[in-house]
Amino acid sequence: MAKSKKETIYWLAVVLYGVLLTGVLLYLRFPASEFRQLCCAMIEETVPGVNCSIGSIRYGFPGTLFFEDFQLRGDGAAEVVLFEDPRLAVKPVWPDFIGTFAVESSAFGGQHSVKLKSSSQADTLELTDLKIENLDLARLTYMERELDRKVSGILTAGGSVVFTKSGFELLSGSGDVRISRGAFALHRPILGLDTMDLDTGFLKFVLQDKRLEITDGTFSNNKLSAVFSGEVQLLEPWLAAEISVKGELSPLPPLYQENRQLQAIVTRMLKQRNTKMLPFTVGGTVGRPTFVFE
Repeated sequence: MAKSKKETIYWLAVVLYGVLLTGVLLYLRFPASEFRQLCCAMIEETVPGVNCSIGSIRYGFPGTLFFEDFQLRGDGAAEVVLFEDPRLAVKPVWPDFIGTFAVESSAFGGQHSVKLKSSSQADTLELTDLKIENLDLARLTYMERELDRKVSGILTAGGSVVFTKSGFELLSGSGDVRISRGAFALHRPILGLDTMDLDTGFLKFVLQDKRLEITDGTFSNNKLSAVFSGEVQLLEPWLAAEISVKGELSPLPPLYQENRQLQAIVTRMLKQRNTKMLPFTVGGTVGRPTFVFE
């Protein structure tokens, strides 16, 4: 029995020594340049239409890789920035250290984390425990350019999402999204407003079969408050996604301070509908949304 314990301790020591030695060698002689080129080549092959660049890669013991100045750009003439992160950290999750990784990001001014699980049998990537904290929407210049309108705000979100490995097509997902201190420009005024401010905004979503269902939607500012729900049918390109959302909007007294005539118009609309809130519909597409009062 004593001999067996000694053998167990001996082989445990050998294994620990091997792990420590491997870690030290990786830290001292990590082939960063070659690995950086390999990572970019794999990303560009997996995600069509992007150019990848990585400033440097560092190895942190016992098993974390740090990708510094990580950036993805569109491969068009403008090469707009799609994603950039000053320090992206990736480490394996035990015991499935081959197929599951924990990722931490500081992209777009926030602090984010997610567990990424790769399934070879299903050819999918599953993102679980997704947490997006304090993402600055104003830094998403690509989105602002595509939407052709100013967008700002601080976004926080959580949930899970499943992608295909080939083409990163969305398969399913669920979660919630919050926006604070936000605003987006309107192509056509709504109740005299050229910009819709979002002091607070919230929604829950469920994604299945390219259908994004929205529930428990709310937004408010000092002039308006609203509730809404509906769905978005996801299409390619993403600007062609079809919107079908309905809600009710409640004007607040500060709305009329600069436009007294508007108060009479809104009062008449409320009397016609015999309600305290104005029902509305948002339709069209993400690229060309429409807003009408029912």
